[in-house]
Amino acid sequence: MDGSPKVLSEELEDDFINICRTIHNYSFNIFAHRVTKRRKKLSAIREYIEQDQEQFSSQQRDMLAAFLLHVDLIIKAVDKAEATKQLSINNIRMLLGMYSYWTEHNILPKDPLAENKVTLLDHVDTWLTRPGSALSDT
Repeated sequence: MDGSPKVLSEELEDDFINICRTIHNYSFNIFAHRVTKRRKKLSAIREYIEQDQEQFSSQQRDMLAAFLLHVDLIIKAVDKAEATKQLSINNIRMLLGMYSYWTEHNILPKDPLAENKVTLLDHVDTWLTRPGSALSDT
């Protein structure tokens, strides 16, 4: 309540990770689809962002490069888990670490219900889907 970081007991953290793993494994096909749906365009997206000199600052491009590296790691984890439809505990820890990084760096909203703040990914999504861009169909 005083704004200091919350310390979770190791047992509580393990329970949380197991709950997250159960949820992800239950809905694995949906998660896998969402993670891989733009796989074929990922390289073009990366190049498009790297070449941009107007929409993003160098710091934002660095953040997006880190995000896209994370996306690559998630895709590899999903590919590896495809046969069993089960993410490992290490994969869940990786996902939670990435999510924490993304929220701390304003790539994702910290609390999507509390604020309607535009994030870096919102900006990228709008930019990439405009006519003539890397993701547009025109």
